[in-house]
Amino acid sequence: MANDTFSGNWEELSGEFKKQWNKLTEDDLGKIEGKKDELLEVLQEKYGWAAKDAKKKLEEFMDEKGIDLMDLKERASQAIQDLPKQLESCVQESPMKSLLIAAGIGFLFGALFLNR
Repeated sequence: MANDTFSGNWEELSGEFKKQWNKLTEDDLGKIEGKKDELLEVLQEKYGWAAKDAKKKLEEFMDEKGIDLMDLKERASQAIQDLPKQLESCVQESPMKSLLIAAGIGFLFGALFLNR
C-alpha cells in the first residue's frame, strides 16, 4: 500500500481529516498531499499512536465517510486522461511558447529522419 492515495478532491478530504483530527495543521496536510502513508505517519507523530492503532483509526474513519483510495495504476490512468486538458490549458496560457516548442520538436524529428 505504499503508493496509495486518496481518490477525490484532496482539498475537501483534507478538511474532513482536519475536522476529525484537529491536531493536523495546514503544513501537515500540505506535506501529506493525499498520500495515505504520509497521513499515517503524521497521525502517529501528532497523537502518539502506534502504527497499528493509527491505521485502524484511519480505516474506520474512511469507512464511515466512504473515502476510497486510488492505487498507482488508477493514478497513472487518471493522469493520462487529464493530459489533453492540461496540454490545452498550457497552449492557451502560452501560445507562442507552445508554438516554438512544437516547431523545435518538428525540426528535431525532421533532422533525425532526413539523415537516414
